[in-house]
This record gives sequence, structure tokens and C-alpha cells, in this order.
Amino acid sequence: SNITWAPDSSGIYFLVGEKGVSKLWFCPIGGRPQRLTEGNHALSGLSIAEDLQIATTVTDYYRPPYLVTFNAKNPKQFTELADVNKDVLADVKLGEQEELWFKAPDGLDVQGWLIKPAEFQPGKKYPLILYIHGGPYSMYSVGFNWSWQNFAANGYAVLYMNPRGSTGYGQEFLKKVW
Repeated sequence: SNITWAPDSSGIYFLVGEKGVSKLWFCPIGGRPQRLTEGNHALSGLSIAEDLQIATTVTDYYRPPYLVTFNAKNPKQFTELADVNKDVLADVKLGEQEELWFKAPDGLDVQGWLIKPAEFQPGKKYPLILYIHGGPYSMYSVGFNWSWQNFAANGYAVLYMNPRGSTGYGQEFLKKVW
């Protein structure tokens, strides 16, 4: 997504959603695509200046999207520009998230996440909300979700998964809908 020509027309920058995360890639004309960013987060939106300074939003389990900048020459060094939700979440206890992987009957790996209740205590039983993907052609991600964290704040565990047919896991996964 967000396909953008390099300012010098040497190739294209784009975002790739893969296994619940979204990263910035670059493909030079006549060359092979290269992943530029790492980390357990999801990028969204893309603006690239002449000097290769990039502006985008980033989100993860515990932070709603916030605005960052970095240079394509040093994509590991994000500088936060604005986080309009920082004060809203300053004193809020969020549910801890855990990444899960399961084997499908035919051997393909299926990814999901569990959000524990905000006041989780081991050994105590909690009601579970199974948040079903309405897809198939999209991907749940590691991005912050207000609704799911609200359920966790009210004592629920939340399980969400990327079902067969979701994007972000390759063509075989996409084609093999149960």
C-alpha cells in the first residue's frame, strides 16, 4: 500500500503488511525489493520529502497511531512528532497482549493475539470475547484497538485471529480458505 515514487525517481517506496505488522520497503528500478524498517508495529500513510525524510504514523499494541519521522537512509531512528492520545492513555491500565500461533489441520500456521483483562490475575477465570474477522481479504495487526482494550478494561479477554484467506501470509494462505 501507499506506493510512492522516490523523489529522484530511482524506485518506489511502499508499505507491506505481513504477519500482523506493516513495514516500509523500497524497490529500486531494475533491482530487488528491500525492507527498510523493522519492529513489532504497523505503519500507515507515507509522505517522502526530497531529502528522503519520511513522515508516517505508527501504532502498536499499546499506542494508537502517532506521527513519526525518519530518514530512509537511517530507517531505524524514528523521531516522534505528535501523539494526540498520550494524555488520554497516561493513567489507563491496558490489557497485556500475547501473540499466538496455531497449526491448521493441513499444517499451515495461523496467527492470532490474546488481550488479557487489564487487571488479569493468573489462575482466575475470565469471560472471553472471540472477535471474528469479517474478511477474508484484510489482516488484523499489532495495531492498537480502542474497542478491544475497552473490553479488556471491563474484565474480558479478547481473542482475535487472521483466518485463512487473510492477506499478509502469502498466496498459499490467501488461496486456502476453509
